[in-house]
Order: sequence, then C-alpha cells, then structure tokens
Amino acid sequence: EILLASQNIDQNTTSMLAYTAIPVDMQEYSNWLNEYIDILDLKSNLQKFLFGKTFSKEILIDSSIKTEMMGSKKLVKREILIEFLEDIANLLKERRLDQYARFNIYSIYVRYVLSILLGTRDFSISVDLSRISWKKNVIIIKEKGKYKNAGYRAIPLCTLSHDIIKNYLSILNRLGIADRSIVLYHKGVYLSSTLVNIKKVFKAFDFYNRNHELYERIDLIPLNVGRHIITTMATAAGINRDDMNAFMGHAINGGELLGIYSFHNIKEYSAKFEVILNEISEIYQLKDIYTNVKL
Repeated sequence: EILLASQNIDQNTTSMLAYTAIPVDMQEYSNWLNEYIDILDLKSNLQKFLFGKTFSKEILIDSSIKTEMMGSKKLVKREILIEFLEDIANLLKERRLDQYARFNIYSIYVRYVLSILLGTRDFSISVDLSRISWKKNVIIIKEKGKYKNAGYRAIPLCTLSHDIIKNYLSILNRLGIADRSIVLYHKGVYLSSTLVNIKKVFKAFDFYNRNHELYERIDLIPLNVGRHIITTMATAAGINRDDMNAFMGHAINGGELLGIYSFHNIKEYSAKFEVILNEISEIYQLKDIYTNVKL
C-alpha cells in the first residue's frame, strides 16, 4: 500500500476525502516514490525495457513549488471566516435591539462557532445540548443512524466549547426556554438553528437591509464548515482513521467506536481532539460573546 500510495476506499473514506483539503499531486508520496525509483534504478531499467535506451533521471516533482490544493470545496479561508464571525458578533452593536433580536444574534453566533468546534452538520438534531458530561468533558450527539442505538458521536469539549455551551444553557434558563438546544425565536415560536431558519430570522431583523452582504455570506458559508476544518487539520496532524471516524461519526457496521465491546481508546481519542480543537479556537480567533449579549 505504501509503495503504491493507495489503499481500499470504502464509503466512509470517500466522504472523509470530500471533507479534506490535500495537495493535488499528493506531493509527499510523489517525492517518496521518485526517491524509491531512483534507489532501485527502476526508471532507467524500465526505459531500456520499453524503448531500448535510457533517458534522463530528472526528478519529476519539484518540492520547492507550492502545490495546488484539492478536495473539500467548503473549506473557508481563515481570514474570511474570522471576519464573518466578527461581523455577526458586531450585530449586537446595532441600536434599539429588543431581547429577541439579541438572543437570535447570539444563537446564530454560537451555532457557527460550535459547528467549528464540534464538527456538526446542518440538522436540527445537530444542536442538541441535552447530553453532556461535564465530568468527562464530552457531549453526545446523534445525527445519523437508522437504529435507536446507532449513529451517536462522543465529541470532546475543548476549553472554549465547554464555556460557550455552559453560558448558552444559562441564557436558556434565564429566559425560561425549555429547549436544551441552539434555537431561534421567530413569530412567537422557537425554531431549530438550521441554515433555512437562520436565513428566515435574519431577514426579519430591522437592520436586514443594512447588512444584506452579511446575509449573503450566511448563505455561502456552510453550517458544517467545522467538519472540513477539523478533518483537514486532523489529517495533517496524523490522526489515525479510527479516531477520525469516531469524531466524524463515520463508523461502519461491525466497526462502531463506542460501547462496551469497542476496542477504541476513548481517553486517548478525547485527549488528541481536545488539543486539535483548542488549536482551532486560537487559529480562527473564536471567542465567547456571552458578556456582550446583555439579556
């Protein structure tokens, strides 16, 4: 497998590749294969066999050239995502905001930040905050799975996601909201914070016309952007496939990574991803805007 830089690709690996941005020519493998070919003198021998003579031995891949990236089309550039989140937080500076507008701005911001730190999808069940172990520092979310006991993800909480969730839940309690999930207030009811509902609530803001450009960016930046960021960073850090599958919720039948019969080391898995998620929170300048909400 290492010689051919290839392996069997199952359905889970296919989706993982779609989340990851990698060099278009897989340069590390390309350079290694070229070096291996030179050591064994395979190139000249193959040329003799095919053409009856030897050509040059030049290196085909120049490591000094910056390669084009391929893979995920939803991996948003760092500076764009930082500016986007700052612009959402700055909506709290708008004048004459009522309680519900402030709550909705806060919810939208929390939804995007936690999508980055928890790697959630754009589902209503992706924002369920009801199953958290503060002692184990982990949140359990069920996003997929045909059966009652399948499709669960045990997501480690980094320092920032821990604080954001605790503060958001305290706001829900203060406002008397029974839901234990990220919700939006719209015309007397609380809605789940999917992209469709975020756009609906944003259009209802009094300041919508002044911030139409921000609305357009909401439509462009996916709510599962964190899955692309985390997968790319974890892949670059050399995180093994079992840990990646556990975090992303991509386990196959017979290879489930949670439960009493699993061989997966949850403690090691959690420790690895806490480090990565803490780094992501710093790289993307994520923060908790709880003190600015003033509800």
